[in-house]
Amino acid sequence: MHVKKMAALLQAEAKNGASQDKPILLRIETKAGHGQGKPVAKQIEESTDMYSFLFWQLG
Repeated sequence: MHVKKMAALLQAEAKNGASQDKPILLRIETKAGHGQGKPVAKQIEESTDMYSFLFWQLG
């Protein structure tokens, strides 16, 4: 829950006059481990999501 609260706080601050009006990426994977314990397929999905978000924001 802490990560959801942090994302909400960042979005609220961005809407309250901060110079950033870009979206916040929050990705939660409930059925995966941390770091080395993550299967290759999950690592690929995570990288795909991050790069898709990055390219979407950069145009």
